Amino acid sequence: MGHADKIAYNASFCKPDVTEELWYQRALKELFVFISKKRYIMEINTKAYNKLGVFYPDKNSFALIKELQIPIVVNSDSHYPELVNAGRMEALQELKASGIKTVMELVASKWQEAPILD
Repeated sequence: MGHADKIAYNASFCKPDVTEELWYQRALKELFVFISKKRYIMEINTKAYNKLGVFYPDKNSFALIKELQIPIVVNSDSHYPELVNAGRMEALQELKASGIKTVMELVASKWQEAPILD
């Protein structure tokens, strides 16, 4: 599942505090619960970190991701070769600080958990 909360970025141009609204928080939680129940892997997208200082989903969602035990993968979408690792280390540090200990990696066409290393 990619860009789980990217709507907040676009909506914030019209309503800067949209992520603070109860309806938005409820909708995001419902989405995360759905992702968890389906055992989908959620992407933590780092492409905008160097420019905007944010991940998608934002680090404020990491506690919920941990609580729901959603498996995650960290990447930047690779739309631009020079940004392939942009924000990756920062995201891994934030995830680890949030108590998330593993990320998913694709190895030999199979997903497996890998520890977040220091």
